[in-house]
Amino acid sequence: MRFRIFLLIVLSVILILLQFTLNKKNLVENSVQASSLTLVKPIVEIDYARAQEEVQVQKQQASPEDFALYKGYYNYLASIPQELKDYFHFKANTTDKIVVLSFDDGPLAYTPSLMEVLSQSNTPATFFLLCNRITNTNSQWYSNPLFSYGMHTLSHKDYSYLDFEQTKQEIDKCQEIFAANNLLSQFFRPAFGIITPELVDVLKTNQIIGVLWNIDSLDWDKKRGDELVAQVLDNLSPGSIVLFHDGVNQTDLKRIIAGISEQGYRIVSLEELLEYPKLNSIY
Repeated sequence: MRFRIFLLIVLSVILILLQFTLNKKNLVENSVQASSLTLVKPIVEIDYARAQEEVQVQKQQASPEDFALYKGYYNYLASIPQELKDYFHFKANTTDKIVVLSFDDGPLAYTPSLMEVLSQSNTPATFFLLCNRITNTNSQWYSNPLFSYGMHTLSHKDYSYLDFEQTKQEIDKCQEIFAANNLLSQFFRPAFGIITPELVDVLKTNQIIGVLWNIDSLDWDKKRGDELVAQVLDNLSPGSIVLFHDGVNQTDLKRIIAGISEQGYRIVSLEELLEYPKLNSIY
């Protein structure tokens, strides 16, 4: 009887010691885990912050004043994936005071008089042509070495409504018309500045360079006189591409050309500007 009591006491003591040992082990493990978390968390935060900083250093950012676009177009571009926008030249990344003048929607009846204004001041320019307006006669207008040219769709369609095959057919037709009229160009500007994945795929396949603009003169929005001149001259920055249309007021254009020179800028051909890297990001 005494032996049984003694044995029970011994077993109880052993169980108590085991329980104490287990509790201590758990306490130590929990403490180690807590210490590990405390040490790891700051390291992760520091690494993440450093990575973010490196990304920002590497990412090319244009300042807002580099762009003077129609408000609706700003909003539209914000909805377009950056990799699609990056295919197009909006502006050159340079500190050189150079600028390109570009004109859309010709050839039109008043295009020759516009060209005369440019020729008189020895001003280079790039014309983006609606291909269904090109004839054997008006295609000769672009033989002046001051002028370069590119495609501006077949008939000013909004390409957001076209699938890949339709987009391809349009651009193929433009190339056929250019070739038939001895016009050689690898530049393309979409109507309304519309950018689609299908368009980018077709341009890449055909090694055609996409060209847009960073300054919209707003001549299409009935801007005239001082308002039009200020829209361009007040927003000039190195590497700019200015959007006009063939119907721009020619007196206003003369004032703009003079004002560009007065600000120390040089008007260059699109080919010269494209020798500079693109300013890829506009946000």
